[in-house]
Amino acid sequence: MIRADIIVTGDVQMVGFRTFIKNIADSLNIKGYAKNLDDGSVNIVCESEKNNIEKLINELREKTPSFASIGDISVEYADYTGEYISFERTNGDVPKEATLGDLLGVMQSIDAKAEMLITMLSDTNDTPKSVKGDTSLMAR
Repeated sequence: MIRADIIVTGDVQMVGFRTFIKNIADSLNIKGYAKNLDDGSVNIVCESEKNNIEKLINELREKTPSFASIGDISVEYADYTGEYISFERTNGDVPKEATLGDLLGVMQSIDAKAEMLITMLSDTNDTPKSVKGDTSLMAR
């Protein structure tokens, strides 16, 4: 077992990136946390088998969510401490002392995500309709 302190830079805040990390970490039995840093990066502190942590890092690089854009991933390994019992997303997406500009940025981000979600749901709705139409031809 080993501990890793990972910093991910790029467009990785307010895009669902920490939830993406948590889902991968849970599937690999990795314990620790992912939190947003003030400089716009995400810090991941985690513990597991080294190969599981390497799989996490590879997943981050290869399967980045469409809303995120990774600039760089830096990793420092340390001794395992056993202090974590699960993997958590820490701190929120909205700054604790938000200015009007911060809130406007959050609202714009939510609006862009909502638009993408509506497009995805619309595409999902069209697919079953086209499949139903195609299969109805088979009944003839």
